[in-house]
Amino acid sequence: MSLNINVELYVVDLRFRFRDLAYEGVVEVHVDSTGDLQLNAVDLRVRSVEVDGRSIDYVYDGRVIRVRGPVRGVVRVPFEGRVPDRLLGIYRAPYGGGYIITTQFEPTGARYFIPCIDHPAVKARFRVRVSVDGDYDVIFNTPPVRVYWDGRWKVFEFAETLKCRLTSSTWALVGSLS
Repeated sequence: MSLNINVELYVVDLRFRFRDLAYEGVVEVHVDSTGDLQLNAVDLRVRSVEVDGRSIDYVYDGRVIRVRGPVRGVVRVPFEGRVPDRLLGIYRAPYGGGYIITTQFEPTGARYFIPCIDHPAVKARFRVRVSVDGDYDVIFNTPPVRVYWDGRWKVFEFAETLKCRLTSSTWALVGSLS
C-alpha cells in the first residue's frame, strides 16, 4: 500500500441496532492522495462511493475499496456491518450477564469496523456521532458534547479528537453500562 496520502479528518456517523448486532453508517474521509486511493473495508457492505458529492467508479473486493487517483476532497462511503464475536475490529463481548459492543484495532483491526486507511503511519482527526436504538450508553476517546433523543434513537455527538492514529483509538463502546 502506497502511503502517498494525507488524511485530515474522518467524519463518522454510525447507527447501531444493538439487539440485532448490526450497524450502518457513513464515513467521510477528508483526503489528499497523489495516487490511487485504497480504503480498507473488510466484510462490510459498501453501498456507494462519492468524492465531493459526485458518485464515482470504484472496485470493492470485500477487503479494499479502490478508487483511481489522484483523489483530493471528501470521500463519502455509506456502508453496513455486522457485530461478530471475534476479538478484532468491532465485536460483542460478555458483560454483566449480557454483552457490550466494543472495538479492538491493534494492529490493523479498524478495517473490520469502518472504511478507513488502516495503517499506523496515517494520523487524522475524528468527528464522531453514534446513534443507538434504545437507552444505551456510548463511550469514545473524547467526551460527548451533546446527547439527545431523535425518535427512538439516542444520539451521542462527541468532541473532535486531536490528530491521532486510528489503530490506537478507543472507539465506541455500546451497551447497558448501569
